[in-house]
Amino acid sequence: MVKQSKKIAIAASASGIYLQQKIFPKLKVKNYHVVKGKRIGSVIAEDKTFDLGFQQYSELLPYENKVNLVGTLPAQMKKRFIFSLTYQRQNEKIKKIDKFLSFLKTNKVSSIIKKKGLTPLI
Repeated sequence: MVKQSKKIAIAASASGIYLQQKIFPKLKVKNYHVVKGKRIGSVIAEDKTFDLGFQQYSELLPYENKVNLVGTLPAQMKKRFIFSLTYQRQNEKIKKIDKFLSFLKTNKVSSIIKKKGLTPLI
């Protein structure tokens, strides 16, 4: 499917860089175009010159009614992108930050994160 594609859209983000540097060279894919400032789902839906697009699943979900979501990369090709939170130790809002972190660990937030195509780790 990838090699038969005429024009592939990839995001100008960490996931796109990963594809460019790690995945596409192994597959000998050269017919990709880095798209800046747009989500790949909207590019595939609007620009008929692209026949395939790659972006993180959570970024494609909002376009599931406009494009065909084929699936995710095989497990051996996947890369985890982990989002983290940090704050100053002397921060005067420590109690509010701790409360926010506790909120992020609730089942309610976990289910929302999953619905958005992400995997909660906390």
